[in-house]
Amino acid sequence: MNPSHYLQRLRLLKGAELLSEHSELSVGELARMVGMDLKYFVRIFKREHGITPAKYRSRFSTL
Repeated sequence: MNPSHYLQRLRLLKGAELLSEHSELSVGELARMVGMDLKYFVRIFKREHGITPAKYRSRFSTL
């Protein structure tokens, strides 16, 4: 795994964690928190998890 792919995976993992723990923040805010542009974050997140960040939040939210 090259360094950029590793960093991307870390960002997606942190993004998934934030989605399930912080429902008060928008997906755009969470994307910025992990260092990604909203459109890119949504596209890569959906490719990795098979669902959009919003659907992930509704399924896996701990609140």
